[in-house]
Amino acid sequence: MTAMKHRRTCQKPRWIVLVAGTALLGLVLAAAAPTEAGQFRSSKRIGGPSAGTANSAVKKGGAPSFKVTKQQFAPIDRRQIETMVRKTLEKWNTPEFPATLNELFPDKDKVVETQNQYIPKDARLRVLSFQSVQTLSQNLEGTPGGDGFLVSKISVTVKTQMEYSSASLGFKKFEGRNELILNVRQKLAGSGS
Repeated sequence: MTAMKHRRTCQKPRWIVLVAGTALLGLVLAAAAPTEAGQFRSSKRIGGPSAGTANSAVKKGGAPSFKVTKQQFAPIDRRQIETMVRKTLEKWNTPEFPATLNELFPDKDKVVETQNQYIPKDARLRVLSFQSVQTLSQNLEGTPGGDGFLVSKISVTVKTQMEYSSASLGFKKFEGRNELILNVRQKLAGSGS
């Protein structure tokens, strides 16, 4: 009888094991269940030619006769762009830097304030390499009889390195890739006086 009494006192109640197993199974199933999106996307039909137009655009060979044209931009000298970027980045973290930013630059004052607050005063930004230079858009500006200008919006991807010396950490350097958007304004030959 004492052996039977000992066995009863050492056994855990079966309902605790059943409840714990059910809870564990519930957690596993909840984690494995797919989650639902917070909202649904709306879809809009993409317009296309009507049935009559589509049939008339197909040639005898069965290929569509739609023409795709590539927009051509006037060439901008890459060396000139690289020189502009180098001169601009030499002024980074100096009092002259804000003057290099366009008046339309978003949060211009916040950029300068953040630079003054968080960047060490002796930090410099060095250009390591130019990765791409691409003309995004070009426009002709001017007035009849006045000066004419070619205004180009150019994307430049530059690999840079910020360098500074810290009294406690020594020389520090951080590499990064930056995309700069430049507005280049060139006077057209023979325009104006």
